[in-house]
Amino acid sequence: MYKNNHANHSNHLENHDLDNFSKTGYSNSRLDAHTVCISDPKLSFDAMTIVGNLNRDNAQALSKFMSVE
Repeated sequence: MYKNNHANHSNHLENHDLDNFSKTGYSNSRLDAHTVCISDPKLSFDAMTIVGNLNRDNAQALSKFMSVE
């Protein structure tokens, strides 16, 4: 099934123009600032979404690793 999905995605990329919604990128909503005014910029994250096939044990390990005390 993975090969079929990969082939379909490859065909889509070859046969269609990419629009803004199909491109991977970073949101600059929190990063927008004048570089002249900021000498030490700070980054913050409100939330993170992990996408993938995680089994229960790996999901718990990732959750424990990512949690802040």
